[in-house]
Amino acid sequence: MSWLKPVVTAEPTTYRVVIMPGAVKVELVGVGSMSIPGTNRMEEGWFNSVDDLPQWAQERLSMLMMCVTDKGRDKRNDVPGIGRIISSDIFWIYA
Repeated sequence: MSWLKPVVTAEPTTYRVVIMPGAVKVELVGVGSMSIPGTNRMEEGWFNSVDDLPQWAQERLSMLMMCVTDKGRDKRNDVPGIGRIISSDIFWIYA
């Protein structure tokens, strides 16, 4: 019997975006391989606004934000290939 070996990629495939109240600060953090030292991740960190995020993140985030209702999330919650709405100010985006 052969065992499957876990595949670890250098880039996380999911990023968490947290928009602080008033959009004063925005955090972009890779999820998944972020605990592996020496990984080469896409741009991440703190940004002054959503407009300062990398272009790929802005595009995915804008599509998710269109799905947010006044209650905080869309009924579907997940948009395939784009990301996931956690709340009105927390999103997961797929790279």
